[in-house]
Amino acid sequence: MKLFRNFSLSFLILSSLTGLISCNESNGVPPSEPTATASPASTATINNTASITITFSDSMDTATLLLTGTMAGESDGGVWSTTTTADDTLTVTPNSSWSEADHTLIIDADDVDGDTLATLTLNYTVDAPLPVASILPANGSTDVAVNESIIITFNETMDTSTLAASGSLWTEGDGGTWSTSAYSDDTLTVTPSSLWSEGAQTLDATASDMVGNSVAINLSYTVAASCSDGIQNQDETDVDCGGSSCTSCAINNTCITNNDCSSNFCNSGTCIVNPCPDADNDGSCDQDDCAPDDPTIYPGAIELCNGIDDDCISGVDNNLVDYTDPANCTAYTCSGAGGWVSSALSSAVICRAAATSCDIAEYCDGSTVACPGDALVTAGTLCADDGNACTVHSCDASGSCLVNNVAEGTSCDDGDANTINDYCSSGECISLCTANEVGLCGDGLDNDCDGLVDLDDTDCP
Repeated sequence: MKLFRNFSLSFLILSSLTGLISCNESNGVPPSEPTATASPASTATINNTASITITFSDSMDTATLLLTGTMAGESDGGVWSTTTTADDTLTVTPNSSWSEADHTLIIDADDVDGDTLATLTLNYTVDAPLPVASILPANGSTDVAVNESIIITFNETMDTSTLAASGSLWTEGDGGTWSTSAYSDDTLTVTPSSLWSEGAQTLDATASDMVGNSVAINLSYTVAASCSDGIQNQDETDVDCGGSSCTSCAINNTCITNNDCSSNFCNSGTCIVNPCPDADNDGSCDQDDCAPDDPTIYPGAIELCNGIDDDCISGVDNNLVDYTDPANCTAYTCSGAGGWVSSALSSAVICRAAATSCDIAEYCDGSTVACPGDALVTAGTLCADDGNACTVHSCDASGSCLVNNVAEGTSCDDGDANTINDYCSSGECISLCTANEVGLCGDGLDNDCDGLVDLDDTDCP
C-alpha cells in the first residue's frame, strides 16, 4: 500500500512538470531566452544622425554581441548601459552620419546565463533633414550699415565646395569666409571689399551639407549710412557725429556750426571748450550768470517782486517802486517773496473822473479796493453853457446834457452894434432893425424902425 502511494505522488509531480513545459513551449519561447525591443521601432524613417536603442529583458554578456547589416559598418559598434539590470541597454550611434538609404541592423547576443537572443533584425529608412540657416542681419532689413557683414549660420557642417553665390552684395563682397560655430564649417560670413553701395541690395546663395542636402538662400536688404558705422558719411562733420542726423561731436572733432559740437562752440572748424558756456540757454555766460541753471534769471532780466535777484545786478527786488491803481482804489507794495501786497487808497483819491458836466466824480472810500458805482447829477441841473442867450442847457436822467430854446421873443443881444431890438427866435438871437439908415438910403425900407424911409430920415443926407 505504501509503495502505491509513493508511485502515485511521483506520477502527479511528473505530470505537473510535463504540463508546465508543454505550456511554455506552446508559446514558442523557452523560459530563459532573452527578448529585446528597439527604439525607433523597426521600419521607421530616421534622420542621418539618429541613435538606435535596444533594450533587453536580461543582463547581457557584452562579449557575445555581434552587429551585422548595412548599418553595422557605419556605427560606433554600440555602447552598453543599464536601464533596469546591468548591461541591459545597447545604444548604436553612427560614426558620423548614416548614409541616406534603406538599411538593416542585425543584433545577435547571449545573456549572462548563456541563453541566446533570437536574432533581432531591424529595418530603417535614413532620410537626412535639409540644412537650416539663420541670417544676420535679418532678411529684409532696411538699415544695413555700409560696412556691416552678412553672417549665415547653418545647423550642421556644410560642404564648402558646393557654395554658389550671386547678387549685388556678393559682387561687392570678399567672396565669403567659412568658420566654425557649433559645427565645423557651419558659418559663412560675407564682408564688403570696401563699403556696400547704399540702396537696395541682394545676396543669393546655395550650398549642400556633407550628405548632399542642398539649401537655397535669397536675401534682400536696403543698405543705409548710419551714425554708428565708423565712417564719415551722410552730412556728418566728423566720423559718426555732427550734422543733422547724428549726435554732436566731442572736443577736437571737426565741425561747421556750434550745433555740431557737444560744447556748442565751433572755432575755425574744430570743436573746442566753450569760452562762454550757457547751461540754461538764457543768453548769458555761466560765469556771469548768478543762476546758471535757471533760464529766468540772468543779467539784464526784468527785476520782479519775488524775493530774487532776477537781473543779477541790482540785488533782491531792488529798483522796484511801489505803485497805485487809482481806478481800483488799490496801492501796491513789494513784500519780497510774498510778491506785491495790495491795500486800499485814501478817500481823497478820485477813482473815476466825471465824464461830462452831468456826471459826478467818484472817490475811493479808504477801505475798499474798488471804485464805487458811477453816479449822475440830478436831472434838470444846468450843465455846460455855450453862451447862446436863446438856449438853456440841463441834464436829463441818463446823464446827457440837453439843449432847450428859451421863449420866443425873449430879448437878446446879437452882438452887432448896428442892430437894435434883438430877440430870440427858435434858439437864435435875431434883429429886424438897424441902429440907423446909414448906407441903406434909397432901398425904400425903414431900416431903423423910426417910421421914416430913406431920404425922409435924417440919417440920409
